[in-house]
Amino acid sequence: MTETAFASNAALLADNVFAAKSVVATLVLGVLWLLEGLVPMFEGRRARARHGAANVALGVGNAAVAALVFAGATLVATEWARAGSFGVLHWLGVAGVWGYAAGFVLLDLWQYLWHRLNHRVPFLWRFHAVHHADREMDATSGLRFHTGEIVLSSMARLAVLPLLGMTVAQVLVYEAALLPVVFFHHSNVRLSARADRSLRWLVVTPWMHWVHHSNHQPETDSNYSSVFSFWDRLFGSFRLVGDPRRLTLGLDHPDRREWATLPGMLAMPFRRGRTPAACSAKEKRRADSEAALARNQRGRRAVREVRVFAPATVSNIGCGYDVFGMALKGPGDVVSARFAEGKGVVSVSVSGDGGRVPADPARNCAAVAAQAVMDRLAGGRGPVPTSAPPGAPRVGVALDVRKGLPLASGLGGSAASAVAGAVAADALLGGGLDRTTLLECAMTGERHGSGATHADNVAPALAGGFVLVPPGEPLRIVQLPTPAELVAAVVRPHMEVETAKARALLGDAIALSAGIRQWGNAAGLVAGLYAEDWELLGRCIEDAVAEPARAQLVPGFETAKRRALEAGAVGAGLSGSGPSVFAFCRGRSAARKAAGAMADAFRDEAGVDADVIVSPPSPVGARVLGTAARSGAPSGAAQTAGDASAEPPPAGAASAGAPPASAGAVAGG
Repeated sequence: MTETAFASNAALLADNVFAAKSVVATLVLGVLWLLEGLVPMFEGRRARARHGAANVALGVGNAAVAALVFAGATLVATEWARAGSFGVLHWLGVAGVWGYAAGFVLLDLWQYLWHRLNHRVPFLWRFHAVHHADREMDATSGLRFHTGEIVLSSMARLAVLPLLGMTVAQVLVYEAALLPVVFFHHSNVRLSARADRSLRWLVVTPWMHWVHHSNHQPETDSNYSSVFSFWDRLFGSFRLVGDPRRLTLGLDHPDRREWATLPGMLAMPFRRGRTPAACSAKEKRRADSEAALARNQRGRRAVREVRVFAPATVSNIGCGYDVFGMALKGPGDVVSARFAEGKGVVSVSVSGDGGRVPADPARNCAAVAAQAVMDRLAGGRGPVPTSAPPGAPRVGVALDVRKGLPLASGLGGSAASAVAGAVAADALLGGGLDRTTLLECAMTGERHGSGATHADNVAPALAGGFVLVPPGEPLRIVQLPTPAELVAAVVRPHMEVETAKARALLGDAIALSAGIRQWGNAAGLVAGLYAEDWELLGRCIEDAVAEPARAQLVPGFETAKRRALEAGAVGAGLSGSGPSVFAFCRGRSAARKAAGAMADAFRDEAGVDADVIVSPPSPVGARVLGTAARSGAPSGAAQTAGDASAEPPPAGAASAGAPPASAGAVAGG
């Protein structure tokens, strides 16, 4: 091929790619847009036109970049491989129709691997988070990729295509099929459970991809496939939930309106501290242990024992009575679950409690939570775990509870046990319950443990971070941002406060003036977290309702709080019902000083020693510490429990998104 002819073909290719993709995108998006208006899976969407326009504008820009910058380079790379008979397809001698089929499968495998890499490499994730930040998923979300991601994926593909030995025609065939599938599994079109289940044996479907766009990190780090769904089954990343309506889609991050605009999406990867990428990057660690567990459950080895850790928590946080909570790094409870003879939770052993925690499965909060999980997985008909030993469709589970948190301490001890019990049972049985369901099951155990009907300890113990649990049903966890310098100093004096007694002091009514002050403080605290306004945070941590009544139960509290503030703490208050006291500080050095000042105050005023915890908010809540596997289980024994789920009603939660390929380049979704 002469240089002139080559240049002419490159220009023609660029024009054809851009034109073909524009036609395909317009046709498919138009049909899906109409269907989303006629038969939406999730109703109540607002500003569809504005949301779609921003996504389409980003996609059109990406299409132009991909066609104008990378079309010629793609032709060079593939022509070089063809002329030199280089690449896998040439080495195997696969040509004709079989060459197209093999190239299609190989390129889809590369798409899966690249997408997975985008979730594991922090630099790539900063760009890919633009896609996952979309909380109003629809077909146009298949175009919502940052231009930087398109450039990076196109550059990587330039090295992969010659290695595979693919021609330009084979690449175009794959991309022509990829775009409609990507638009489809991002769409908000109502599809029956039966139809979705049938389709997902071969291709990625909406029910499968909504899980991938959940804001619960272990769910986000699953279902990476782009066209063929079997890659996730093959590599152990396949995951479903029983009811997609329970999913909260997108990423928990501030300034959601800003990140929904075209300028906001383009700026997102380059903004520090307040972007979806920054808010979710630390949370990605929580997926590691669950991913390893899923790989065990999907293969020929079935899990027979699981150990789960749930952390200590600070609740109320001043003004947020029963609605605010925060997970701490450090101490916590560990629950081990293993299969046993019988049905349901058959036995409980407890250590580290001085013999005070009941071992009766009907009265132990970890066991009650685990039993609630088993009932959910069995639909109320008794435990029918998906990874149970062969021949034992209804099995028993034994729990070992190791208390790392003292009782009646204000650090969420019963909540930690309940959460660890629920997560351990779900992991052991391969249930794959979504976060909302696990929260509800853990709350069942918490009610038995402390009599509490609020989730301000359970929610952060499960999800990690600083959380808000709004009133109402179903329960929902809203994760709030925290300043990078925030460190909590927590001191537990060696005394106890019973939650029931502390709640009884409050009564059923409060003065209007106290209510107004409390509501203003709660709103100000949230605003301070988003704005990283330390002065506002300190001013609004004040509790105008519970703390004035409960302070009498903790001798030395007022002195400890005053000394913490004098030592440089931003704000301080009781953790839960007490006796633990927390102080928010700017930096670890300030937190150590505040902790020491509070511990000294309790020794001086109450004559008791105190334990000290200095910890930033833990981005990770309950996590699997380890598993023991049993060999010889049949392949597929641990198939995810939601695969046989019933069709939900049309109205419900938000929607999700997947690995698409926008414009001329194949991006990770």
